[in-house]
This record gives sequence, structure tokens and C-alpha cells, in this order.
Amino acid sequence: MVLRLTLCIFAILLCLFRYTVLSYGEQEITRIEEHVEELSYKLQCAEVFVKLRGMFSDPILDENFKTLKEVISSEVYLDFIRQVYPTDRLFGTLEEFINVMPPSADKYRDFLNEHFGKPTEKAFLGIHQLTLIRRRANMMLMCAWQTDNPKYRTAAIELRSSSFLTNHIKRRLETIDPDSIWSFSLNQQHIKPWFRTRFARGASAEKRKFLQHYGKFVIETEKADTDWIQARFESEGQSNGLLWLAIERPILVGEVVTNFPDTDLFLKWVEQAFILKRLSNYAK
Repeated sequence: MVLRLTLCIFAILLCLFRYTVLSYGEQEITRIEEHVEELSYKLQCAEVFVKLRGMFSDPILDENFKTLKEVISSEVYLDFIRQVYPTDRLFGTLEEFINVMPPSADKYRDFLNEHFGKPTEKAFLGIHQLTLIRRRANMMLMCAWQTDNPKYRTAAIELRSSSFLTNHIKRRLETIDPDSIWSFSLNQQHIKPWFRTRFARGASAEKRKFLQHYGKFVIETEKADTDWIQARFESEGQSNGLLWLAIERPILVGEVVTNFPDTDLFLKWVEQAFILKRLSNYAK
């Protein structure tokens, strides 16, 4: 209740600020507004954390992610996601949210600029979907490495096949909204040449450079994510850290409960032994 009242006060202050602080320059006004919005976001996160902490007892990380899946399926959590991460598309589950959430341009901009020139919105969405698939394949390879179970390696090989990638991404982008700017066709200008150059059969120096750089880029995103999880576990404990994972990294928590067959393999991924091994291969 106190947090909600604080949020209302911040909203009122922001409205008053817009009409009364006329002596500031435009850049200063923007900076202060961004600061207020950041504080509002942190308060919303704190409020939903308190609610979820009261609803779910330890351990949050139990067999087959049972409790964590209940957390991300709860209406309290989904209402928070709708408020903090608004989209134009309706969603009823976290999986649906991940499917309609626009990608972070900042995450991919430098990589796309190097290999794709000036990227379009479709390119951002395409590389985002491709990265989710590649990360899942990497996680399957990690499971195979840890368990020596060939089914995980087979799954990874299928996920990384060219035909699977192009067909899956085409279906995913069309599903998001066939009539919007996110609509996708392999025949559209820029997109077809991009996919043909990077993923079609045959060798080329450009393709090899792209694949080498992209493979390292994806592993580096996993390294950054596991660094973040480790830091949360160390500062908050495992159960609280997982709740913060769900609150602050909804796409990542969706990957965790979807891609790992059990919690032990998830924790092995967080330890980074396989990630560091893969990164060392790119350094050779």
C-alpha cells in the first residue's frame, strides 16, 4: 500500500513538473523525467517482489521449476508485466508475452550495424528470434556436454539447421502480426539478401565472418546473463534472486524454464564452465 501511494505521488509530481518547471532546458527536462520514470519502475518492481515473496515460500528453485513456473503464471506477475512492459498485443501467458515483445534495439544495434549496414525494424526482430533459437541450441549443447546424452546434441543440431531457422523465424514473425510493420517475407527488400548471404548453402568470406562473429556474440549474451544471475544469487540468495530474475528479466526467465530439462542443468549453465569453454574456442 505504501509503495502504491508512493507511485501515485511520483505521478502527480511528474505532472506538476511538466507544467511548472519552465526555466529548464529541454535536455534537462528529459533527463529529470527519465530519472523519475526509473524510480517509478524500481518502486513497481519492489512492490511486486513483496507480493510474490508473500505468495511463494522457499525454495523457489525446486524440482522441474515447479514453483518458478507458478510464479510466472500468477496473475500478480502477469499484471505487473502488462504494466511495466506494455505492448500493442494482448497476451495471457509469459510465453505469449515473449512472442510479442519487441526486441531491445540496443542489444543488437552494434552487431547489425557491422554486418547489415543500417538495420530495419524487421532486421532487429529477425536477429532477436534467431538469437533466441541459437541460445536454445547452445543450452542443449551444454546439457549434452554435462550429461553425455545424445538427444540434447541432436536437438541442438536441428535447431541450428538453416531450413529450421528460416522457416521458424518466418512463421514467428508472421504470427506476431501479419498486417503490421513486423510482417515478414523472405522476398521483401533487404531481408531476403540478408538471409541468403548469411544462411544459404555455399561458402563465402562474408558468410564465414558473419557466422564467426555471430556465434561469439550469442555466447557473450549468455555470459552477460549468467554474470547477472550469479550477482543476484550472491546478493539476494537463490530464491530471492530467482524472483528478481522473473521481475527484471522476463524473457530470460522464460528461456530458463523452457530450455532446461531440470534445475541442476540450469545451475550448471549459471556456473559458466561450458560458456567459458565456448568463448575460449573463439579466442584461438
